[in-house]
Amino acid sequence: MSKDERSEEPPPKLFSAREEWKDVKPIEQTELSNPLVPIFYPPEYKDALDYFRGIVATEERSERVLELTERIIRMNPAHYSVWQYRYETLMALNSSLEKEIRLMDELALAHMKFYQVWHHRKLLMMKHKRPLAELSEEGASAEEVLDLDNPSPSSYAALPCALAIEFLVDVCEEEGELNRAVELLTSLAEEHDTMRKRYWDYRAKNIIGNAAAAPTSANS
Repeated sequence: MSKDERSEEPPPKLFSAREEWKDVKPIEQTELSNPLVPIFYPPEYKDALDYFRGIVATEERSERVLELTERIIRMNPAHYSVWQYRYETLMALNSSLEKEIRLMDELALAHMKFYQVWHHRKLLMMKHKRPLAELSEEGASAEEVLDLDNPSPSSYAALPCALAIEFLVDVCEEEGELNRAVELLTSLAEEHDTMRKRYWDYRAKNIIGNAAAAPTSANS
């Protein structure tokens, strides 16, 4: 789809104009009477946030909450409270993770630099004990986003690269691929996130130490 075709698409219908949301009382953001620098939000974003505050006030967990939070996340992928409420709703509904993981694939490509995208995916992975084959798929998805074999200036911007590599480290630890985890941590310490070199070195030493201390099959 071309840029011109996208620009011709009508804006999404406001939640305030949708009959199925009439039972929710939207709550506007509290502002000072005379703010020094007033913030002006696009109508679609303000509308969605007003309804988000409304469902939080009633502690609603439903499929429409997932629709609402996805709408907000697509407009502002850095909104931590919305991500957190979405995760809690997914857990409350016992939702299938497959659809959510596919959404994370899409958002990771579009919003690499946002910590919340990777953190949400990590929460999903760590909450459920995934089969090793599925964890391998998680690692492959992150590798695809990073394109580790063919780095480019855009994909190796320090923050998104560090977030994605740290996600890969967690996957490798879950899979038991400790050598790969240490290799990735070393790349963070030496190349991609040198400001936190001591932290990455510490994590790598912990993995090596724990592996050395683990009983072998011969001693079990």
